[in-house]
Amino acid sequence: MTATVERMARAVGMEAFMRQERAIIARIDSRPHLAAIRCPTLVVAARLDAIMPVPWPEEIASGIPGARLAIVEDSGHIPTLEQPAETTALLADWLS
Repeated sequence: MTATVERMARAVGMEAFMRQERAIIARIDSRPHLAAIRCPTLVVAARLDAIMPVPWPEEIASGIPGARLAIVEDSGHIPTLEQPAETTALLADWLS
């Protein structure tokens, strides 16, 4: 997994990576605005995510009216790479 993420980072390049990091650091706290979301929403969390622990996506899902929370087991921060079949099944189920 580490090698895959490193290849992705190299492919994006240092300049783009720095822009992404600056954008993440500077973004506002959107939690107060979650209640205004009025579209169907699926919040996907990963059980083993050390960067975004499950209580955080739980808070996001609880702040959006009618949102559904799905937790990908046995995955860290990138469930689309770590558990692609489970993640795809969750998305396909939600979209249907």
